Amino acid sequence: MRERAWYVTWTMALVVIFALATMISVDVYAQDKGKTKEGKTYISPTMGAKFVLIPAGTFTMGSLEERYEVPPHKVTISKPFYMQTTEVTQGQWKKVMGSNPSHFSSCGDDCPVEQVSYVDIPEFIKKLNEMEGTNKYRLPTEAQWEYSARSGEKQEKYAGTSSESDLGDYAWYARNSGKMTHPVGQKKPNRLGLYDMSGNVGEMVKDWSGRYYGGNSTDPQGPISGNSRVVRGGYFGHYEGGCRTSSRDSLSYGRSLYTGFRLVRMIHPDPDVDRSASGNEDGAVAAIPWEKNELVNHTMKLQYKILKSTKNMEGPDELYVFHDNGIAIIFLEGYVDLLRGVLYKWHIDPVGTLILKSKSGKGEISLKKISSKGDAIEVLTWGMPALATMIKHPPTIPWSREEIENNSLDLPTSSERIESYFFSDTGSGGVKLGSKAAIAPLAMRWDIDPFGTLIVTDGPDIVMRKISSKGNTIEVLRNGEPVVYDKIKVFSRWVYNLMTVLIYIVPILIVVIVVAVIIWLVDRKKRLLPPESK
Repeated sequence: MRERAWYVTWTMALVVIFALATMISVDVYAQDKGKTKEGKTYISPTMGAKFVLIPAGTFTMGSLEERYEVPPHKVTISKPFYMQTTEVTQGQWKKVMGSNPSHFSSCGDDCPVEQVSYVDIPEFIKKLNEMEGTNKYRLPTEAQWEYSARSGEKQEKYAGTSSESDLGDYAWYARNSGKMTHPVGQKKPNRLGLYDMSGNVGEMVKDWSGRYYGGNSTDPQGPISGNSRVVRGGYFGHYEGGCRTSSRDSLSYGRSLYTGFRLVRMIHPDPDVDRSASGNEDGAVAAIPWEKNELVNHTMKLQYKILKSTKNMEGPDELYVFHDNGIAIIFLEGYVDLLRGVLYKWHIDPVGTLILKSKSGKGEISLKKISSKGDAIEVLTWGMPALATMIKHPPTIPWSREEIENNSLDLPTSSERIESYFFSDTGSGGVKLGSKAAIAPLAMRWDIDPFGTLIVTDGPDIVMRKISSKGNTIEVLRNGEPVVYDKIKVFSRWVYNLMTVLIYIVPILIVVIVVAVIIWLVDRKKRLLPPESK
């Protein structure tokens, strides 16, 4: 009886273990199937385009060969995704959009579509997603594109090979293209089964154009805004250097016969990434609204780093001087003689973005605040982050014409270099920048604007905001920093007019006198010669 009970107990235990093992196996299989349920390839039912599965992995992005490609840095692609094996063709574009914008339209439906902008491409993606009832199609990020072009972790120099002599087997480029596009998929693919990534047409990606900042990263998305999109891969007019998998270019609002694109199809939706799938790629990260009181009577010092070759070089700082009257002046620090100051009008728009418009109305700068800590503020301008230091300066005092007319402002200095401004009551004057031995000032015009700002024009505007005054000493805000001038009563209008006449007449008189003396001496010499020698 005991033997039978022992047998039954062990039998039941084995049944339970088998059942548990079966359940675990089924669950693991189901999870694995869920991860790869679409297989290693995918065919778009609308376009007929083939996509291949790109596995997750880590690679070194960038290179040391060009300054826009440095520094090389480790990037992890954390999730697998599908990438189109070829560039989007003219035939595929027509199936979705019903038209063909291509310059090389005679090449045929199997040739890559080009002459499409970053306004056209999101519209194409939006319509394709709607036609297939999904939100998974979008442009690849720059990191996804380079990772795929390098055959994942293989680090290929060109898409498919690292040998320059073999490039013609994998790409249509300057040495074999005949300066035109060709049907896709005719050359060899790289190890992931992707064609034409080093030639035929350049390929626009999702990222706004901006420099690399180094450091390891996972699934980078690039700058949150900008004025141009990154274009990757060689095109039919590039030579070997432009066909490298690390080579970078960009395209702004326009269209180019050198630029097309290819798509990715996401497996694991990412809300921040998939905004682009619906054609809305802007605003992935919310900016912090500016407050007026952090700008009024402040100078913003913007610091950039310019990369040249493999060396970090500090670029000239930009100085933005904000006044409570809605006027801002922008300077390049260290380049005062080249750019003395450009006048802008500034305001904060309804969503909190700082907008500066040039005096002519043709130029506009937008600065989004993306972080803030004390006086240190990180901003985004031209699609690139910059560190802004906010410097408080005193409120300005309006100038009066009486303290300017027929006066001069001299910047005291212990060196031989002086800076003097001479103001006539006619609105003209002179500025002398140089040594004390300078003969005469350069001509200029001056005026006081409705806000009490003194504006001197001798090419670029020199903008002077008065912040204090005591006797003949006047403290002026210029280039975002205070400068102390001595105010000296120098002349009345008739004296100034006389000086102006003398400036131009005296050199002429000197020349006339010299010529007259030479003529007199020659004539005198002739008179003194004996009669027989004449």
